[in-house]
Amino acid sequence: PIETDYYNNRGNLRIQLNNYQGAEADFTQAIEFSPDDVNGYTNRGLLRTKVKNYRGAIADLQRAAQLYRQQNEIDEYRRVQKLLRQLQPLAK
Repeated sequence: PIETDYYNNRGNLRIQLNNYQGAEADFTQAIEFSPDDVNGYTNRGLLRTKVKNYRGAIADLQRAAQLYRQQNEIDEYRRVQKLLRQLQPLAK
């Protein structure tokens, strides 16, 4: 949906402006519009990694990995799985 794209794009712009709280709100809004949109979960997970919210990042990236796998996007699935392995020790 166009709303999902809008919020994902605005969230990415807000990251460039160091407005992380606004970016997280935008990604959350994108997910609410389209709960199976992998970009919203990936974007929010990467943002949460950047702000050291590792548990939140892991939850989002696990969901993104599920969606990538369902969509048969194997390279993206593997990329997210690798990142998840790196984040696991940080979440303790």
